[in-house]
Amino acid sequence: MSTFNLSNRIILFAICSSIEYDIRQFILAGDEIELSSGIRQKAEIRSKNKAPSLSESLNELDLGDYIEVVQSNPYKLKLNNEKVIHLRKYFEKIIPIRNRVMHTRPLEIGDRATLFEVLEDIDSKVNWINWQETKKTKKLIETDPTKLFDEKKFYINYTRDSVYHNLPSPEFDDTGYIGRKREIRDLKDLLKNNKHQIISIIGNGGLGKTAITVKVLYDLIDDIDNEYEAVLWITLKTRTLSQGEFNVLESTVRSIPELMEELERVTVFSEEKTSEENILEFLEAFKTLLVLDNLETINSGEIMSFLKNIPEKSKVLITSRHGLGELEYRYTLDGLSLDDASAYFRELSKYYGLKLHEYPQNKVKEIVVDNLYSNPLSIKWFITSIFKGLDINSLLNNKGDLIEFCMSNVYEKLSVSSKHILQLFLIEKYDLSYGEIDFYLEVEPVTLRSSINEMLSTNMVILRNGTYILNEMAKDYLSKFYPPNDQFFLKINRKRKDLNALLQSVSTLKENDAFNPKSLSYSMESKDKKIAAYYLNKAFESKILVESRLYLEKAINIAPDYFEVYKAQAFIEGNHSNIFKAEQSYEIALSKALDNEDISRISLLYATFYVLKVEDYIRALEIIEEADKLTPDNIDILLEKHRIMMRLGKFKECFEILEKLEDIPTEFSEKHNKLIIKSYAELYRRKAETISIKDDSKQKIDLLKNALNEIDKLSGLDLDRKNSITLLAILADLSFLALHNEAVDVLETYLVKYFSQIKWINNSDFKKIRNNIEKYKQEILQEKYENINKFVLDTKKMSKDIKEANRGVVTNILDRGFGFIANAQNNDIFFHVNNAVDQLSVGDKVTFEVYRNQKGLAARDIRKY
Repeated sequence: MSTFNLSNRIILFAICSSIEYDIRQFILAGDEIELSSGIRQKAEIRSKNKAPSLSESLNELDLGDYIEVVQSNPYKLKLNNEKVIHLRKYFEKIIPIRNRVMHTRPLEIGDRATLFEVLEDIDSKVNWINWQETKKTKKLIETDPTKLFDEKKFYINYTRDSVYHNLPSPEFDDTGYIGRKREIRDLKDLLKNNKHQIISIIGNGGLGKTAITVKVLYDLIDDIDNEYEAVLWITLKTRTLSQGEFNVLESTVRSIPELMEELERVTVFSEEKTSEENILEFLEAFKTLLVLDNLETINSGEIMSFLKNIPEKSKVLITSRHGLGELEYRYTLDGLSLDDASAYFRELSKYYGLKLHEYPQNKVKEIVVDNLYSNPLSIKWFITSIFKGLDINSLLNNKGDLIEFCMSNVYEKLSVSSKHILQLFLIEKYDLSYGEIDFYLEVEPVTLRSSINEMLSTNMVILRNGTYILNEMAKDYLSKFYPPNDQFFLKINRKRKDLNALLQSVSTLKENDAFNPKSLSYSMESKDKKIAAYYLNKAFESKILVESRLYLEKAINIAPDYFEVYKAQAFIEGNHSNIFKAEQSYEIALSKALDNEDISRISLLYATFYVLKVEDYIRALEIIEEADKLTPDNIDILLEKHRIMMRLGKFKECFEILEKLEDIPTEFSEKHNKLIIKSYAELYRRKAETISIKDDSKQKIDLLKNALNEIDKLSGLDLDRKNSITLLAILADLSFLALHNEAVDVLETYLVKYFSQIKWINNSDFKKIRNNIEKYKQEILQEKYENINKFVLDTKKMSKDIKEANRGVVTNILDRGFGFIANAQNNDIFFHVNNAVDQLSVGDKVTFEVYRNQKGLAARDIRKY
């Protein structure tokens, strides 16, 4: 039955009118039919006739009333109770459809099919009524439906709505309204409550914003609980889909003045007032719902002042492709669900007499979801284009006009930053987190937030589970009409390479040195944590606290629940002696870490912080013991626990910890070997500190010798900074025992052996040795005194007393055959050893000839004086 070329509602109207006509004739043929008082009163009110005839009364009534009349007069119509009951049940499903058809209410899915089913079987199912007109209508529909226009008896029985409105006729009569039950319920609730005065339905073009609005508003004015006295509808739509083609509409509202004029036309107005004043006065006088359809076609900024003045009792409902901003409650309309999209596809196919509805569900899904974006207008465009004879594959491969129609009036109005965000989606080809957008675009936080909000207001992008997602239609639209330029593409590509390189180094550090303060734990699945890790690494690299804090702030904004952010913040603030801030950040980091190893890593740093910055060793021990419980037999934790125990003087426990470390079945790294050696050496030194020279100087010397023996275990390993400082501290402690020859011998031996590795250290331990050697000069053999003294001379102090340009003191002699001389004028005069006349030692005062080589000032012909 190919009826697609005639308005669906006209056909359904003809069917309903024919049925009503035949039932009226059936009633009029009865014997002395009586109307109930309620029915009679209803007819009188409508006809304004105090005593209408039966025929006149029936003309004012409708199908539901006719069934009631039949039920009240069964015997006068020669019907038994069984037939009456059957008639009532048969028409129960028809009456609601009849009311929607005749009262210009939105049709439901299945309305058309139900009425056509009635048209086919009413003659057999209710055969005691002569369905002459109904059968005639059936024949006209099948042969020449255009003649339905000539049937005078098919009049529209308009009802007067209790609400003043100018709502348009529904545009979905072809299939009836399909789906979106939840959305309809949500929108009705929003319109009925008093919470939101301006409501915007936001979505891409073609998603059915206008259709659902019309459906909801007709339901609303028929709702017994409706409180609105007026519903005013203004459409700003400029283009429409007709027979598969997108056409420009004529005589449409295209500006704010035209909008005001159109609104004024449907309200009560005074010529003495402006259009806006008239409209606002109407909205104040009557509880009104003002509907602005397709607001994106004009500059919405110009209407903001008008909307701000809407009287409190009235509301505004807007449909648009992007939101207004601060005034509105934004309701986002997404694509149809798979079930609804499939149902719409199949119903349209049936309506147009095609065979597409016979496709299996997987094929329908491929078309409506994968290719047509679950977009109602896209589906209609596709079906009507197929009906016109176009090829399916050709249609799906050439959707330019479709996506341009659906996405127009949106992109052009966006800021430059928002456009860059959208183009970033095309380059990265996957969903983006806030951190990624921030990292790639490098814009001010306020600008970025504003741009993201602007982008979200278009519905081209949605936020789901903390990730921004570009919808498929927007992706196709941007790719076709607004692709990124080469310069922007290359910039993003460079940033991606930098990020990946840094993350690789971060991963390597975490794998090889997990308890390093700069080691970061993050999941590759968390995009924001990856970006935060990038900024944290930058914060560690910076030597300037203000700059580090800027990177930390970026990381916190991007990943506020990421524990590493607060661990890094605590470590950096602690290093700058911001004690309270560091302590707070450590506590936050612990509260946000879930994994035992991560908690232990934080606790290790936290305990160290209490040792070095707070000097609260009891609290430090409490923290490190918790870490030891969570991650037992960990080398880093045990070493820190040893250090804390040592500060507390628990030497027995310290030795037990170090012995435990040696028993752990693992191959220590060079780093850990050095740390264990340093720990033993420091332990012996600390224990020696507790012994008075008067009590047992021999034991004290033996303990310091044990410490030095530990340092000797580094044979083949270069002394690192920590072990070099420990060695010098041991030697300084030995210098206090300079009255004992054994101590002096050991001091001399180790100064000679390790001087080249400790001479760079600039701290008070050299001064201690120097002072003690000078103090006990008379008790030390002259040769040993001179030998030790030359290693601990304060050459910098000596050099400041030499004013002449060609005189100085030797400050350093390196194994590679060169050294340095200093005086009051220059701290580092370079010389080659073979340029010296005499054999030189550190501390020798010399004369020399000055010249310049490639590296700068140099000395030759060097002689002692």
